[in-house]
Amino acid sequence: MANNHISFENESLRGKYTKAIGENFKNNNLHNWYVSPSVTKGEIFIHPKDGLPENERAISRISLQIKDNAISLGVSGYFPARILGAYPKFEERKYKYHDKEGNASPEEAVLKSLKGDNPKKAKGRWWLTKSLDNLWDVAPEFKDIEFLLK
Repeated sequence: MANNHISFENESLRGKYTKAIGENFKNNNLHNWYVSPSVTKGEIFIHPKDGLPENERAISRISLQIKDNAISLGVSGYFPARILGAYPKFEERKYKYHDKEGNASPEEAVLKSLKGDNPKKAKGRWWLTKSLDNLWDVAPEFKDIEFLLK
C-alpha cells in the first residue's frame, strides 16, 4: 500500500489499517506485540503484550501516523536520559529526535538540564520518528528495532 492511498483520518480507516498491520505483524513473527487504533486521533498504536507498565519503560508509546502523505513510525517517552544508550542505534536507522525544547538529541537535552534548575534529570517528552515508504515497511522496520523497544 503506497502512502498516498492510506489515511488514518477516521475510525473506520484506522480499524481497517490496524487489522492489516496486525496481520503483517503476525506474518512477520512479531507475536509479542499487538496493534490498536486510536479512538480520537489519526494514529495507530503498537503495544507490547507484556512487560513493564507504560510509565516505567524507556519508550512509553509506539505509533504510526500519516503526515504530509508519509507514513511515520514514532517512538516516544519521557526523560531523554533513558534512551541515551539506544539513541545511536536509532540515529543509524535515520530516526529524527524531537522534543518541545527544540533539542537536537537526547544528549543535548540532558546537557542542558545539567545547567538548569534540576540537574538530576532532563524532563519532558521526546519523540523519535522515521518516515517509511509504505505500510508493508512497518513490520520489517519494527523487527529491526524491536530489541531497542523493551
